[in-house]
Amino acid sequence: MKATTYCYDKKYKLEKEPLVRYYVCSINPENEGIAETVYRAVREHWHIENSLHWRPDIDFGQDWMQVKSC
Repeated sequence: MKATTYCYDKKYKLEKEPLVRYYVCSINPENEGIAETVYRAVREHWHIENSLHWRPDIDFGQDWMQVKSC
């Protein structure tokens, strides 16, 4: 699959080069239920990600230890 993102820099009023990303996926894009299939896959992925990072965030306070630059 291919996804293209177009960006516009409001400050300088310039259109940036499009960002093209390619994905390898076993989901058939012709499938009628592709939206729900992709939605479910993304939700399952982030459920796993969030459950893995929850423990370090709570035990070590990683959410509060963000380095900020001036």
